[in-house]
Amino acid sequence: MSKSIFIILSVLLFAFCTGQSVSNKEKNNAGKEKSFENSVYEVAAADKEMVAAIKTAKKTFDKFETAIKSENPDFKNFAIKKAFRSNEGDEFIWISPVLFSKEKNKYVGIINSPPLHTKEVKQDEVVEIEKNEISDWMYFDHDILQGGYTIRLLRNRMSPEDRKRFDDESGYRFE
Repeated sequence: MSKSIFIILSVLLFAFCTGQSVSNKEKNNAGKEKSFENSVYEVAAADKEMVAAIKTAKKTFDKFETAIKSENPDFKNFAIKKAFRSNEGDEFIWISPVLFSKEKNKYVGIINSPPLHTKEVKQDEVVEIEKNEISDWMYFDHDILQGGYTIRLLRNRMSPEDRKRFDDESGYRFE
């Protein structure tokens, strides 16, 4: 088994989180046309910064739980990232939309991108997520990303030009 971790990150994963069907071209919040392309980032299992980002996400998950249970209309596009096993190593996939099931005391959501390596799940499959399985979380508060620690890390690793393009195309703010 490979020592690498595969992270599925839709460069503009935010389109998936809206619950809209994604076409090749959509409009961002400023009304500009933007293209959506899926990107896959391969990260070594020993990547200390990624391990730290996942630890931060786990440590701050109570903020996500409070937000999703609040029913605040300003909070939108809740998503959780979970690892699925494959012969190539763990594949981390965003699950969105996500709801909290009081009856099951778990989160339930939909695999929103096609897995590359894992056979455990398929795109559009409904899955249950235990709290201890979460490797990242995110939602938007007035178009400002909350959480998304692995996204932030990958964004910070981009060249200034790629980061600007990412920000412009997504239409969301990172603070």
